Amino acid sequence: MNEAQLKMLKKWRARFKRAQIAQNESGVLCQKLNYWVGIPVIVLATIAGALTFSDLSAQYKLIPGFISVFAAVLASIQTFLKFSEKADLHRLAGGHFGELKKEIEFIINFPPEASVLENKIDDIRKRSDQLTKESPSAMSFAWKAASTETQDDNNAYSI
Repeated sequence: MNEAQLKMLKKWRARFKRAQIAQNESGVLCQKLNYWVGIPVIVLATIAGALTFSDLSAQYKLIPGFISVFAAVLASIQTFLKFSEKADLHRLAGGHFGELKKEIEFIINFPPEASVLENKIDDIRKRSDQLTKESPSAMSFAWKAASTETQDDNNAYSI
């Protein structure tokens, strides 16, 4: 393995690490948003159901209806934005970027023969391109946090 190949692999490793962190952080936020919207839906629907059969509904006939409508709106938002599905996709993408990162670490620490190395590098490049196309876009705050965390690696191995 020559110096240019080593430098390129280290740069790719830093990029995959950044993508892994960004995807995982995005997945965590999507899961939190799913809970932040889903739990109030359950609570509001329960309250609306209980109020419908209580004595208060006679005095305040509209309150159970307003609460039910608000719960329905939140449930619609949760269904439309698919936070849970997005969280799973981000976690899956983060895992794939992590696999590429580990594969590069293995190649750096245990360099194969030149012909095998070229094939491995080409395979990693192709898988990276495909993964980038198929992965959901990480949220901007996650990219910023990941960039900050991996900045030294990126600066050290710039080509």
